Amino acid sequence: MNSDQISINSIAKLFEDEKQKEFISEFAKHFNNISEKLYFNQIQMNIGHRLRPRLVYWGYMINNAACDVSKENISLLADIAASIEFLHKSSIILDDLIDNDSERHGEPAFHTIYGSENTVLFTLNILSVSMMNLNNIFSQNSISHTIYGKSMSVLINTMYKMTLGCLQEQNLSENTIGNIEYIKDIIQKETSSLIANSLLIGYYASGKCDDCQEELLNEIGYNCGYCFQAMNDIEPFSDASKITEHKGNAETDIIYNKKNIAYAVLMNTISIFEKKKLEKSGEEKIHYINKLMTKYDIRGVLLEEIDNMHNKINNDIKKLGNLCSNPSWGIDFQTFVDSLFSVCKNRL
Repeated sequence: MNSDQISINSIAKLFEDEKQKEFISEFAKHFNNISEKLYFNQIQMNIGHRLRPRLVYWGYMINNAACDVSKENISLLADIAASIEFLHKSSIILDDLIDNDSERHGEPAFHTIYGSENTVLFTLNILSVSMMNLNNIFSQNSISHTIYGKSMSVLINTMYKMTLGCLQEQNLSENTIGNIEYIKDIIQKETSSLIANSLLIGYYASGKCDDCQEELLNEIGYNCGYCFQAMNDIEPFSDASKITEHKGNAETDIIYNKKNIAYAVLMNTISIFEKKKLEKSGEEKIHYINKLMTKYDIRGVLLEEIDNMHNKINNDIKKLGNLCSNPSWGIDFQTFVDSLFSVCKNRL
């Protein structure tokens, strides 16, 4: 079993109570039912840890105790979560094409089978499926105009931010690739927005709208998104074999001027002389970057920032737990988030 599968299984084990298992089972039915009708049905659509749908569930449970959630509620929520997963799938399929990765979770990347033209068109198609599915759910169920408006707005806003972030990343230059704030802004758009908005869409599905709860959920989601991406960015400098296993090649994104917060921090740490030496190319450049990463302990610097942000996330979860109707939500969700951090750190 490869490290990707171990990670997927580890996250799956975080869902242990019967209601959560019921939700994941229902989600799989809804997602697969829609997937079977797509023009292409490839294995890449059916693998992964389903983190975003799980966050939809946690958003919903803020004001709902598990014992009070009916099968009908679970089915509706699972259908809503499918829209989030299709949005996520569109982003990773296109990301693999842009990064020229040959594999995803050890399986052939979509573009390696169907080509770049079909990949672009297919991602547009499943983005439309995501919006159409959510719109159909609201049209067929008794959901208020306010909830409909907020949910659709969140989905559209996520698409906008993710695509804008991709455009910014595609056009990074030697000057901007080392700009920490600019890289963090791209991370917020590409990664954090989907994490935060998965929680929010689940929250809206419960029929609740409270400014304080929304603000805290948004803050928790964005900070989690940054931490998960930062740990992902450290990976290439921790164990290159895991990147090869996951993406099919060991070439770091840095060579192609892709965002990486670890590299941005490094560029703001090293000397002018060392920056000059980074004008090397290919394997020589990768070797020198790894040497500098170790010299300045960039991994340790980022992990300290991540730990501080993790503490802030837990404090915000406690605040939100005091405001929600489900008395066990704060403790349960904090345990879930802590476990996610542990899974991510174990990959480093």
